[in-house]
Amino acid sequence: MNKGRMKKICIVAVILLICGAGLFKAGMTVGAAGNAEPGSVNDPLITKSYLDSYMSNLGISGDAQSGYNKVTLTKGKTMVGQEGTEILLYSGSANAYAKSGKLVNVTIGEAVNDGMSLGKYCKYLCPDADSGITAMSDVVVFVRGGYSTN
Repeated sequence: MNKGRMKKICIVAVILLICGAGLFKAGMTVGAAGNAEPGSVNDPLITKSYLDSYMSNLGISGDAQSGYNKVTLTKGKTMVGQEGTEILLYSGSANAYAKSGKLVNVTIGEAVNDGMSLGKYCKYLCPDADSGITAMSDVVVFVRGGYSTN
């Protein structure tokens, strides 16, 4: 073999050796993170069961059943929420029902007076027990919190 070819083979071998050592070091680093305390800075990935357990300890449920309820109102029906009830208008048209105060559009951050038209896909908050919506057509809403219809 000639000297030039031998020199190239040695350079390639050294480069491969350095790369192999770097990959081995990276593998050791990843393996070390596997021994970190779950949920710590060194182990940021969590499982859904861990998150559900953590949220449950905080009193927050990640269960879909505790979220919004789908409610259909026919034209002319009124839904009155309890204090803190959230209403999201999904389809149809509705007006605010707020006899003693206002309904709050939390999507855009403004108060809505009694009788004003509500926007689709906006979330409204009932600040007191005498506010809600009146269906101007058949509507579908998603509600989180207590409410009554009449």
